[in-house]
Order: sequence, then structure tokens, then C-alpha cells
Amino acid sequence: VVKQPRFPTIAQGALPGLVSLHMLCKDLEGVCDGIKVEHFKHLREVALDSEVNQETIELWENEAKEHPKRPKVLLLKRVEAADTWSAAKYVATDQRSSELLVEGTP
Repeated sequence: VVKQPRFPTIAQGALPGLVSLHMLCKDLEGVCDGIKVEHFKHLREVALDSEVNQETIELWENEAKEHPKRPKVLLLKRVEAADTWSAAKYVATDQRSSELLVEGTP
């Protein structure tokens, strides 16, 4: 079991045409030190696992607000594959990240 996931470092200038960044790890906490959103000039969306904590969502939303293109922060839900040989898949949730309810509220 991985207690603290490690993410790659993406150097400034690498992936200049990146438009969609998918950080699909339910254990993601905060933003990644090695991935600077501001380096991706054409970024339009950041996708997160829908099970990340609220603080992490808010941190990524703040990063998106400071980006010149103001990319959307999307929450994707993990769907287990029917067989054990297939990779997990992700689908869009019914909620946008800004519409999440605080736990315990209606």
C-alpha cells in the first residue's frame, strides 16, 4: 500500500501544448510541487479524482483562478472495470468542483 503517492516533475517548457491535466489519484493532497499549472499556457481543464478532500479541490481551484486561461477543475468518478484485467475508468460526476457540498450539509 502506498502511503504517500509520488508524482512526476514536469519541467518548465515541457508539454507546451498541454490542454488537459488529469491528476487521478484519490489520495492526492494539495497541489504537486513538481507540476506548476502556470507553466501550461494552453491549459483548459484539470481533472481530479472525485474522492480527493475538499482542501485539495480548493487549492487546485485557486491555482486555476490564477492561471491566465482559468482552466476548469473537473471531478471524475472512478468506475471499477467488470473484469480484473481491465484498467479502472473515470466518468464525469454530476457535480462541478465548485458545487460540492460540505460533508454533513443538505
